[in-house]
Amino acid sequence: QAASTETVRIALGVISPRFKDEADNTSPAVLSVLKVLNEKAPDYPPLQLQFARLNETQKNYRVMKKYLDKALSLAPTYFDALHLMGKYYYYTKEPVQSYKMLKKAVDDYDNQPDFTREEFYQSMESRGHSYALMGNIFYYYSDKGNYRFGDMDDEIIEDDLEKMENYHIAKEKYELALEDQYESSEVRYNLGRIYYMDRL
Repeated sequence: QAASTETVRIALGVISPRFKDEADNTSPAVLSVLKVLNEKAPDYPPLQLQFARLNETQKNYRVMKKYLDKALSLAPTYFDALHLMGKYYYYTKEPVQSYKMLKKAVDDYDNQPDFTREEFYQSMESRGHSYALMGNIFYYYSDKGNYRFGDMDDEIIEDDLEKMENYHIAKEKYELALEDQYESSEVRYNLGRIYYMDRL
């Protein structure tokens, strides 16, 4: 009974105006809760992941990576942490590293740590999202006009056949994302564009 009361207090505390800052931001309250939990269980990987997520929302990518590094040092096959590390490298314009982490996340999906089998554990990510990001890497790398990782003209593939091969890899990843029930307007648009180019 006491545990459920504490849970209610945490939930109410996060939405209470007393815990919001001047910008109506609940992050200070969330951080306070995480700090208290961290004092009790500093080596619990999902807690480190929540610190990383909080810093992701604030675009504190350097701190985000610090928490992900710790989560993965504690649980190297932790899917959510691997996926989020892939997003970190995606945000920081390191597509090769991003792809490696996302691929490892997908490959290790069926080899999750024991804590992910606990009744209260719930994953925040899906393999479909990992596949979608992998597709984005190949899609935008192939399309100089829409390239999202900055000015890397020297590394852009100029040969049309090789460029189309990258699009086909993106297509395969996007289709896997949809098969895994991941929905995104970006995935649908990019996939439709690839289908259109295949018919030219």
